[in-house]
Amino acid sequence: MILTPEEQLERVLRESIEKCVEKPSDWVKSRILFGDDERDLIHSKELLENRQKIKETMGFDPIDSKTSMFLVSCLGRRLLQLPSIREILLTFKIKEFPEISYKLMKVLNSDSSTLLSILDANKRLNWRSGSSTAKKILNMLELPMSLVNSLKDDARPSLELISPYKVPPSLLDFQKNVKSDIQKIIEKNQRCLVIMPTGSGKTRTTIQSVVEFMMNSKGDANGIVWIADRDELCEQAAESFSSLLPFFVNEITPIWRYWSGRNIELSHDGKNSIFEGIVITSHQQLQRRLKEQDPIAEVIVQSSKVVIFDEAHRWLDWNESLIRRIEDYKIKCKIIGLTATPHRRESRENARLLQMFNRRLITPYKETLQDPGFTIRKLTDEGILAKRVDIKPEDIGCSFSFDSSPSTRLNESLRVIQELIKGDSISIIVFTENVTQSRHLSICLSMLGVSAEYLHSGTSPSNRRRIIERFRSGELTVLLNYMILTTGFDAPSIDTVLILREQNNENLPVIQQMIGRGLRGPKFGGTEFCKVIIR
Repeated sequence: MILTPEEQLERVLRESIEKCVEKPSDWVKSRILFGDDERDLIHSKELLENRQKIKETMGFDPIDSKTSMFLVSCLGRRLLQLPSIREILLTFKIKEFPEISYKLMKVLNSDSSTLLSILDANKRLNWRSGSSTAKKILNMLELPMSLVNSLKDDARPSLELISPYKVPPSLLDFQKNVKSDIQKIIEKNQRCLVIMPTGSGKTRTTIQSVVEFMMNSKGDANGIVWIADRDELCEQAAESFSSLLPFFVNEITPIWRYWSGRNIELSHDGKNSIFEGIVITSHQQLQRRLKEQDPIAEVIVQSSKVVIFDEAHRWLDWNESLIRRIEDYKIKCKIIGLTATPHRRESRENARLLQMFNRRLITPYKETLQDPGFTIRKLTDEGILAKRVDIKPEDIGCSFSFDSSPSTRLNESLRVIQELIKGDSISIIVFTENVTQSRHLSICLSMLGVSAEYLHSGTSPSNRRRIIERFRSGELTVLLNYMILTTGFDAPSIDTVLILREQNNENLPVIQQMIGRGLRGPKFGGTEFCKVIIR
């Protein structure tokens, strides 16, 4: 199994502590928790908080028995910011390979190659993300240099592996029904709202419907704008366009990632500025740049031929204002909305959503218009969607108490996850009540030897992609998050959905979206059954 950079750091740190420290707990306390060097204490508050939670939840002090695992689980690559951590790594390396001292002396600009002089130079070192000195040290420690990359770096990877083209499978009959209805409506320059359950191929079906229509009617796929809510949804759309376009277009077609501060290049058709190809953007960026009267954003809207609102039930106010803006430009622009959960808590919002798309609803089966649950039942019977298996905590020997303290809820949640893993759950997505609970559960599970990670709004895009890919590939057993992966996240292998939110009324659209993360069925590469536990 290939280890992640953090896992490699934990392994080397564990070995260094075992060989160079007599009492690890005393060393952690005197250096990193309560030491005299302020540079070693920059994360002490976070470590103390997590240490206390683990002692309360798991009944042992993590710095006594699992020192390196605790430190890396809490801080990850930030651990290398601490001079004492680098000191123990350097000490171990020099003891094992004394000949490396001269190289370290040069890199650290030390006065001599003695261990004392090198460690003194290490204390003076300003550990900076991306610095050449930090990379050289990691290389000599035989640690991945990616550990010093900026956590906020959103650059595309320097290495791209090209896979052979795979012809996409033909649309299934229910998707063809949707495609036919979409094309009939947009041919008349009318609006429509496509309603398809999570896991039924909403994105794929819509992209193919629109691109096929564009190619048949005007010979190219220029002028498509796809608007999504967050990075994952935007990237998912970009990947879907990239995989499908080669089989439908007859010329090079640009796909623009117009979110997270990126820009696009404009062209000119002899009369006006336009954009060529397909623009995928986020609500946040397009809204902000239109408000700032950014000329590129205005050209994107003015020259659009088709605008698709992914998760159309969100951002209702702004969606309505953008549609009015398109109407004011008097351009022939086709407007499509996508949603898996059209029913809102307030009837007024339902009416607005329907009116936004002129009450033209497209569903896989006409019966769904009278019976909202028809599509889900039929697709479940056909293996398109996984069969939902509702489990109560009591079924696995656990319980959830009400009006309990955060520590009690943490203990109960940890026990539930452990019991699920003892059963046959191998891919568990957890929606927590807050970020703190995600972090503490992730650390506790790691301390128990369970491969777990958590996502939060501060997780860098590049790190978020890495964690998600590890979960999709099966390297991670548990993925925890707070209001990050409710929409647009696709991991077909999910076999268990655990919802720990305090407000967990199943009629809430957000709860339905969470449950939908695990309902991709075997015919679409998912699971036959999905266990669902709601606190």
